[in-house]
Amino acid sequence: MTRSSGRGHYSVLIVAPESLDSFDGHLPRVARLIRSSRLFSKLIKRVHIDEAHNIYTAGTSLYGVSAYRPAYGLISKQHVFLEKGTPFQALSGTLPPHITKAIVDNLGFPSNYATITFTANRPNITYAAQPVVGSLSDFRNLDFVVPPKHKTIIFFDSKIDARNAAIYLDNHVNLPESQRGRGVVQEYHGDMSPQYLTQVFEAFAAEYGQNVLCILCATATCSTGIDIADVASVIQSGISRDVPDWRQRGGRAGRDPAIPAIFLTLYEPWVAEVDLTKVLTDVTDPDKPLLRLTKNSTKQEHTGFASIHFLQSSECTRLLLAQYFGDTTPSRIDFTNPWCCDHHPGQEIDFSVWFTTPFFDDKVPGNTKATVRKPRSRIPVRPKKDRGALISRLQQWRLDMHRSDPLRAFRTMAMIINDKSISLIAGIAPQRVSVEVLMEKLGEVEEWEDSWADKIVKVIQEYDTENSGSELEVESEDSSDEEPLLSVLRRGNRLD
Repeated sequence: MTRSSGRGHYSVLIVAPESLDSFDGHLPRVARLIRSSRLFSKLIKRVHIDEAHNIYTAGTSLYGVSAYRPAYGLISKQHVFLEKGTPFQALSGTLPPHITKAIVDNLGFPSNYATITFTANRPNITYAAQPVVGSLSDFRNLDFVVPPKHKTIIFFDSKIDARNAAIYLDNHVNLPESQRGRGVVQEYHGDMSPQYLTQVFEAFAAEYGQNVLCILCATATCSTGIDIADVASVIQSGISRDVPDWRQRGGRAGRDPAIPAIFLTLYEPWVAEVDLTKVLTDVTDPDKPLLRLTKNSTKQEHTGFASIHFLQSSECTRLLLAQYFGDTTPSRIDFTNPWCCDHHPGQEIDFSVWFTTPFFDDKVPGNTKATVRKPRSRIPVRPKKDRGALISRLQQWRLDMHRSDPLRAFRTMAMIINDKSISLIAGIAPQRVSVEVLMEKLGEVEEWEDSWADKIVKVIQEYDTENSGSELEVESEDSSDEEPLLSVLRRGNRLD
């Protein structure tokens, strides 16, 4: 094919940015052809860059973190090898002013470059947000999507969460027994084989009702370039780190303008606790995190100002989007659904249009965690009379950590560890105190473990050294009485 391309047998070449420059120490054939064949390079009359926002979001080192697809940032080097004046076009549905400026600078556009602008507004999408109960890994927060009423994509930041959520939902008690474990819900991410991804995509893209598959649990793999017309709901599990990523994921909903769609964000409780009034915003980059990042930065530290502001604000989400994108078109805040967003008092959204059951509330009787019973085991625990002093020690440690935290305006004490979790770990018997037991008890994410687990274990061990000699009680811990359903369900990647 490369030889035929070099002879001009094709009028259009579709290539990945990695094909245009040295990649992993290797110069791909297309790059060699452009550099070595003057005849071929003269045949290239235009360069069109789709999803051009990636020049900034993926191809540029941002906030102290290296670019994860640096080839996007190197596309501009093609100016050297192509004919002088070869037109470059940057195309994207995600071009707020700060990203547009970065692209213009990167590609070396002249000051009189032409701009064609359409509104970024999607009038058939209703925007809503809901805090989760507990943590994102408590998948009861997703119970409302089953049984499905239409096609749904749920986005996760973690492949593990996407897999576990798919297992949980595909075996959910809300599904008819004949559909459980049959592939109503499937995972979709980069760890799956090409054959599996193709099979799942084709099944999901088929007309609704023709295949059993109705819900995809996906990662960023699905956030761009997926154009399936009849997806009626998209759910983002967890706050997005920046608005462009959030907007791209929500854009998978309602591709058919005639379908009323919803984009629902399920966000962590800490989002509501961040005090943005104490943070100096960078007007040139609303997505900038509040601190320079490192490889060990937590999600809270990665999250940009604008993402938090969107969820905390009482202003119309559609209006906030127009302001963010610099959209001044007349149709920027038009909507065709009965509801614009959940920021209009007196216009409560009827979520039953899209979902079959209410959102999870741990106060609702009978709405319990999906579990299977196993025999009760007797595990040593710390005597209840000794827990109060340890709880006080941990609370004081938390206060000290928060006071010394340069991110304290952004990270509340509850983000370090909340009172409920302190009470839980205060019951761990001294001889069982370890990072592994702590993580099993709290069910926290890896980022939290890297930041706090070792420190908390050290505090507890120091306390126990000072108070050695206490007797142990032997009780049956509640957490040992039940085994999560995910640990006993095993499902192959099948579409029956």
